[in-house]
Amino acid sequence: MWSTATELWREWVRLRVIRPQDYDTDVAEHLSARPAALGGPYPNGPITDAMDRAGWSARDLIHALAPLLSSFAGMQRDLLRLLERVGATSGTGENIRVSYEFADGDTIDESLAAFREHVRLIETVVIQLKPWTFTARHAWGVPVIWDHVSSDWIDDLVTAGGADRREAWRFENGIPDVEPSGDARVDGRASRVVDLVRYVLGRLESIGADTVEVRDRVFGDADEDLDAEQREIGQAAADFWPLSVASGVHGWVAAIARGATTSSDEQLEELDRWLDGFEAGEARDMTVERAVDLLTDVLSLPAWGKRHELYSAWIATQLDRALDSRLEFVVTDGALRFPFRATLLARLDPPDGDLTLWCEVRLPAAGPLGGGRKANIQPDYCFRRGSDDVTVAAVEVKQYKAAASGRHAVTMRDYVGSLPGAPVFLVAHGPLGDGALDAVPVAERGRGHLHPNVRPDRPRESGLFRADVAASFPPPRRRPARIELRWSPRVHDVDLHVRLGDSETSYKGNASHSVLRKDEVEGGPEIVDLVPGVDGMVEVRVHVYSSSSLEEARPVVAFFGEDGLVAELVPTQAVLDSGERWWTVAHIEGGRVVADAESRMQSWDGVGR
Repeated sequence: MWSTATELWREWVRLRVIRPQDYDTDVAEHLSARPAALGGPYPNGPITDAMDRAGWSARDLIHALAPLLSSFAGMQRDLLRLLERVGATSGTGENIRVSYEFADGDTIDESLAAFREHVRLIETVVIQLKPWTFTARHAWGVPVIWDHVSSDWIDDLVTAGGADRREAWRFENGIPDVEPSGDARVDGRASRVVDLVRYVLGRLESIGADTVEVRDRVFGDADEDLDAEQREIGQAAADFWPLSVASGVHGWVAAIARGATTSSDEQLEELDRWLDGFEAGEARDMTVERAVDLLTDVLSLPAWGKRHELYSAWIATQLDRALDSRLEFVVTDGALRFPFRATLLARLDPPDGDLTLWCEVRLPAAGPLGGGRKANIQPDYCFRRGSDDVTVAAVEVKQYKAAASGRHAVTMRDYVGSLPGAPVFLVAHGPLGDGALDAVPVAERGRGHLHPNVRPDRPRESGLFRADVAASFPPPRRRPARIELRWSPRVHDVDLHVRLGDSETSYKGNASHSVLRKDEVEGGPEIVDLVPGVDGMVEVRVHVYSSSSLEEARPVVAFFGEDGLVAELVPTQAVLDSGERWWTVAHIEGGRVVADAESRMQSWDGVGR
């Protein structure tokens, strides 16, 4: 049984699920990044000394690790979504595997089912270990301390943080501890309020650096990556909830300390009820032993032990999102592979698209090189044009846990100088520091794109990276807005079926993603209108309702965009000869029509296979 954080930490070190001296230095740095939570700055020495000094329990350590685990869960979730999409579009389906081949010779090879199970475990742990849950409506109902909010206290804190107004105060500055009042009942509750505000500030940092950025995200058009709690917290922060509550609790305790007010049992019970309303039920009801078991299971996963290397694979999911799922990934021997060597990963807009995505390709360099490079550069990812074998964009991925601007400056100089005309993206899990473009000639710096802190728990930075990538490539082809089915009038009834997930539009009724105008007969056309902005893979099928066959019906399915025909498909001869009455036509994802193996293209403009 582990009662203190230090005891639990040492047990994890003994099991080697945590290696604080090498691979997991970022975990120790994360724990020490909030000095107030540890009772003050602790820049040197073992993290166990800091936890002992702060009096941390095992549960405190578990809750402190929750943000790291949440980011890891997001990375795994995005990789799973990509694997599911590739399986669905490649014909591999549920049999697809993912394989990561690391530079040290290690390999992680998982089936889709095993990967799903691991992601489910990670997400379960994240949910069950989260110490707080937040709703704006409940948050504004704060009792007792509200009468002690001080504008002067808030302005002093904002100024001390280097900001000239509240909107510009950076959440990373945090709030100070409350000076003890001498009343243990009051001080204990005040500490809980401070912990809550710090949790909220940590969540706000994942949305934006200050209130200006949070308002832009929450009330703008770029909030699709925010979860429900982030939206609630963002709405409260837009009206300065963290600063107000921090001011109120400091003022309340100070007033009690100087005898200006008292705290009745009724007031304290009311404050308890308010605080209890934020506690996540799963975390409250779970024993420490159960929480330790679950977290140890996650820390023992091979993916956790390779999470820094897997960050590069996660960046591939962001490239795919930036390009609206227009990348068709290569499947080799039933697996989506991320080998850390020169490999063709995907094609953009096949079959007619001329751009391909490669990883770890050695490219000839120009001029003197740094960073140990001799005659070549080797970006993590590069987009190459097939017609002339030219690199049109490069992405270099950094997993450094601390800024290293000098090293990054040399990298950007070498890459920008060796890839004339191509944008070069330097994307990092953490900070990049100042001066990462200083070594690049001034005239060429516009091709250097710096993106620090791109990771799942920083949706703002991830969104900026994707937008920057998207702007460097041609826009997607026209999105289909409607689907039309025609067939031989000799067959009375043929039906169009449009499915997204578990919901389907057909003659039986309409779903939220599409609308059937009318159940037509004797040749149609039967028309389904697609709802704009549908997210996900839409499957299109045709069914001969009568006793006739596809051979007799001779159906044709046309996809139309706002500007006209996008694609027109008919069944293959093999399907017609089979006597079947069902035909899987195509699926639509990311605005692109992808023909099924049962279809052939009669006419098209941007259909993939």
